[in-house]
Order: sequence, then C-alpha cells, then structure tokens
Amino acid sequence: MTGALGLSSVARLAGLAPLLVHVIVRSIMAAHGLQKLTQMGPGNFGG
Repeated sequence: MTGALGLSSVARLAGLAPLLVHVIVRSIMAAHGLQKLTQMGPGNFGG
C-alpha cells in the first residue's frame, strides 16, 4: 500500500536527488569558472 501521499513514487524520485544536486552544483561551479575567465583572466587564477 502506498498511502495517501503515494510514498512509493516519492521513494522513486528520491533516487534522483543526488543527480539534481550534482547538476545544480556543477552549474554554479561552471558559472564561477566563467566569471573568473571573463573578469580576471586565466593569468590571475590561484592568486
């Protein structure tokens, strides 16, 4: 029995949570890298 909230479908969607977090974090990292490339230039990385 799945209950009123349909927990079996929620449990299936819970498997996608790591993928969603990964995509969000990678998007933020890519935006930050692009910002560093366009505003600071590659010669100023790490300093």
